[in-house]
Amino acid sequence: MIEPGFIRSGFAEAAVHAMGLVEGDGPYASYNAAVAAATMEFYETGLLARLTGDPDDVARAVQQAISARRPRPRYPVTASARLLLALRGLLSDHAWDRFLRRSIPEPDHQWMAGDERPHQGVSEQGAGAEEERA
Repeated sequence: MIEPGFIRSGFAEAAVHAMGLVEGDGPYASYNAAVAAATMEFYETGLLARLTGDPDDVARAVQQAISARRPRPRYPVTASARLLLALRGLLSDHAWDRFLRRSIPEPDHQWMAGDERPHQGVSEQGAGAEEERA
């Protein structure tokens, strides 16, 4: 398995652009903006930004894996990949999950103040339709 880690490839820009296309001014707009900012920080200025690679690094790892007589189970490409794999190996599942949760912003919970929360995986309109059928 190729473990690229953070790669300077335009992924962050594409992800941030896609986030802007989803409900631009909807109930998740502030959350999407916070995740977009965190994504750009990871790739541009954060600690892991200094541990990135480029697509050529990934290509070299793929070439190494396919030409090896006895391929290794994992090929970490960048320092960020090696760091994250090592961290995952050291942390319990609970600690790893907490690390991941703290890596991205939490959504606002305005719905807790009286606004109804749409059911997960169901649009607000679909949630209303479910209630009418019940």
